[in-house]
Amino acid sequence: MSKVDLYPTQNSSPSAAQVQTGTVIGNKVAADVNLLGGTVTGTFEPTGLSTNVKTSVMIVTDVPALVTPSPLADRNAMSIRVWGDQTVYFGEDITVSSANGYPKTTLEELALDIKENPAMEIWAVCESGRTSELRVLELA
Repeated sequence: MSKVDLYPTQNSSPSAAQVQTGTVIGNKVAADVNLLGGTVTGTFEPTGLSTNVKTSVMIVTDVPALVTPSPLADRNAMSIRVWGDQTVYFGEDITVSSANGYPKTTLEELALDIKENPAMEIWAVCESGRTSELRVLELA
């Protein structure tokens, strides 16, 4: 794993710096989120791992399916990553399709804070005749 500068600027002022870095693992690159010269205010209420964790693998077909048919009790966060090589479309119910779903492609992820609604349902489907793999992480 190594860090790389994706879009460095020539400005020498730290308050005006706009640097985009990425993390490289093998032949895969992911963009990092950087905050330079800014202030974050408000109330921070962490969610995530408190008591339990559950991971699962799911094969998505062209028939809509519930992503977590047996959800982790008291979960508050969920991450769904497309691990296969086909686009997966996400939606709120069994009517999700490639025409109305939210698309994610290989290695893209949905990171969801579901603390207020731990029973939230996410459905997934591929285009007709296609299949793809999902990796799911649930935190309680």
